[in-house]
Amino acid sequence: MPLRNYQRRPTSEVVRHYCKMIEKFLSAQKLSAAVTLREKPAEARAKIEGPGWVNDRWIERIAVTTPLVKDFEVRILHLGISEQMADGEIWEDAKHIQDQLYLRLYGTAQHPWAKDDPYWKLWDFLRRP
Repeated sequence: MPLRNYQRRPTSEVVRHYCKMIEKFLSAQKLSAAVTLREKPAEARAKIEGPGWVNDRWIERIAVTTPLVKDFEVRILHLGISEQMADGEIWEDAKHIQDQLYLRLYGTAQHPWAKDDPYWKLWDFLRRP
């Protein structure tokens, strides 16, 4: 029997917390985030060796809005969101989202060299205890 991930549909509390953390980490971008869930999950299956795994994909889409971009659909690094996600994992998703924004806005996900660019504010959250 394959291992199954993200079996339970994320609760509205989990989605709210996730969006709030993304918005906090990307506050320098003046970003708002919205997650749309499916009514029933889509399945993603994989097997290399052993029993394999199945991921229930509850996320239909994640869209962000900033003063420069409206309703921009983004991808996250993780296969889903759950109450077990650590803030560090959400930070990783925020970095991935920010890179997608910079690619859309400036044609490159390369890091800006200007020290005062809002891009660098995300790293301030790594320095906090």
